Amino acid sequence: MKTGPAIALDNVSGNVQIRLTMLALNGDGTTYTGDDTIGVRTQLLFAPAITERNLTTPQTFWLNITSESAQAWQVFLNKTLSSRLGAGQYTISYSAATSTVSVRFASVNKIVVSYQVFQSDLDLA
Repeated sequence: MKTGPAIALDNVSGNVQIRLTMLALNGDGTTYTGDDTIGVRTQLLFAPAITERNLTTPQTFWLNITSESAQAWQVFLNKTLSSRLGAGQYTISYSAATSTVSVRFASVNKIVVSYQVFQSDLDLA
């Protein structure tokens, strides 16, 4: 993964609340190979919108992630969800054929989604 996933989950009175921040990294395409440590400078460029939905009746919610890093997402989600939610509040499946991780959340009563764009540059000085 190029950046850590920004997902937060809370178990509130047996219902799931999901906060998901989608991140975009902009850069000049510079690449670096080697065995030295190199710094990365980042700056928030744009945070256009936040969408919040409070559901009056808890509902089933699906989160599907299709990515070249789907297996890394699966590992992250397994670890994160098992530490925050109880058994039966979610199920995770992975399809190697489509490089997709699917998470089924039961009893979701709140969803908050935001989007942020960052400028990222290597500190080669």
